[in-house]
Amino acid sequence: MNLTHAHVRHLYWSINSQTLAYVSGSADLRLSSPLNQSTQPSTDVIAAPSEEFNAWFATLDQQPDALEAFIAAHEHRLLGSYFEVLWQFFLSHYPNWSLLGSRVQIPPNGPTLGELDLLAKAPSGETLHIELAVKFYLRHPQRSGENASDWLGPQTRDRLDLKLDKLAEKQFPLLHHPVTQTTLEQAGLPTSAQATSVIKGYLFEPAGEGAPQEKENPPELNAIPPAVNGKVHTGYWYHHQHTDTLLSQHDQWAIIDKWQW
Repeated sequence: MNLTHAHVRHLYWSINSQTLAYVSGSADLRLSSPLNQSTQPSTDVIAAPSEEFNAWFATLDQQPDALEAFIAAHEHRLLGSYFEVLWQFFLSHYPNWSLLGSRVQIPPNGPTLGELDLLAKAPSGETLHIELAVKFYLRHPQRSGENASDWLGPQTRDRLDLKLDKLAEKQFPLLHHPVTQTTLEQAGLPTSAQATSVIKGYLFEPAGEGAPQEKENPPELNAIPPAVNGKVHTGYWYHHQHTDTLLSQHDQWAIIDKWQW
């Protein structure tokens, strides 16, 4: 779509871009279709292209005041927080969807066990526990990429395998913890929900050794872990020592603030 407003474009990407990876055991849910109670890996919460979907975004692009006000009223200093706020807005405003709870801390006071990113009601009437993530991972130059541990995030402390394990082993089971059940009951929120995930982002291949060269086309992934979507967005990464050379070659590069990555 030809969207002109930056936040509306970001929202569209957050909802409609390719899934980065799947979490085993979560539900397969499409915004335009009934819930599929599959136990296979999730395709994430996505919106299949439709006239209604595109018309809604076209209207929002022309009248973005509600989105601007919503973003301004919520914490969004970091990329992950901004991504969450965009999803909160979407589920609060898109037809036939309801946002029941967001960033639900368990318990609400004192040391926490964690938090539930989103609780939402789907058009089918199903209650969903949605965990969100937006990630950009670089393949280790000495690894094949076939293992999730080969893909590294900032400072290498964030790895794809660690994120997927955390979702499957901590975030999804948190809903069923006795403290969570009590917290939700006291808050008047549903105590049962179908777990699903929204994992968006890019995977970056090493650009290669030697002098930096501009690469116009996105790379094809030589090998990917079973959990990764084969259609995920891809790019190249360069070592920081190459930045001066790359920036001197043309004017199509931008250094972005940390909150944007």
